[in-house]
Amino acid sequence: MASPNNGWVFLYWTEEGAIISNSPEYEFMLSSDKLLVAHFAPVQVNINVNIEESQAGFVYGGGVYNYGDNVILEAAPVNGYSFAFWKENGQAVSYDASYQFTAQQNRDLIAVFQVTSNVYYVMNISSIGNGYTNPPSNQYTHTAGSVLMLEAYPVEGWIFESWDVNGTTFKTQNLQINVGENLNVTAIFAMATSIPDVEESQEINVFPNPAQSILNISLSNYNGPTSIEIINLQGQTLQTLNNAYQGAGESISFDVNDLKPGIYIIRIINQGKITARKFTKS
Repeated sequence: MASPNNGWVFLYWTEEGAIISNSPEYEFMLSSDKLLVAHFAPVQVNINVNIEESQAGFVYGGGVYNYGDNVILEAAPVNGYSFAFWKENGQAVSYDASYQFTAQQNRDLIAVFQVTSNVYYVMNISSIGNGYTNPPSNQYTHTAGSVLMLEAYPVEGWIFESWDVNGTTFKTQNLQINVGENLNVTAIFAMATSIPDVEESQEINVFPNPAQSILNISLSNYNGPTSIEIINLQGQTLQTLNNAYQGAGESISFDVNDLKPGIYIIRIINQGKITARKFTKS
């Protein structure tokens, strides 16, 4: 019989390299000399680490360990934060950023950081094209960890295109930002009337145009998730259909009864590519 020590598990018996039993109790008839080997393995322990506020810092050391291994977890705050404590099941278990313990059971640990007082970051807000932002274009100072909402509003004849935040593009018109560094933020607007039509024989076929009640849209050469939007010349999104897919000969229909007579834009977003087509509501 094979009995594992604490922190180990029995695997199997072998004889001359061949597995002969997976049971710790192995019965057999002894008719000759035998050399049996019991194989054991350490119990594996999962150490999961997370951060209470993801923008506040980084954690290291989580993973799979053998029972009895020495575990060292490290918590590193970003600028504007300091480490507070490690917690488990809602209770603080260590106030050291470098937390050491012996792996004996699965654990889920969370690093808690706190905002450091008197740390500030500068945010410059500007715009390209005709539109305005809230907060308005200017330079602002915010404490580290502040959560801000940026809003962009195009003027008539223009549409919102994107936000540029330190070189990263965001398509969300109302954008939430967690302040953890100096920020250069630009709202980008484009002329709605400058969006070129796409020939019907190419990618977008809109019919009837003008449309009175139902507008049909047929796409070609589109693969993967596709979003279709109807926007007005003020840049407001009026209808959205996400994850639309067009098969050969199929079309998507929009009910445009509630739209006021005028010019509107169909915007197609597919794999980072944006195409558009104007149509008239009669």
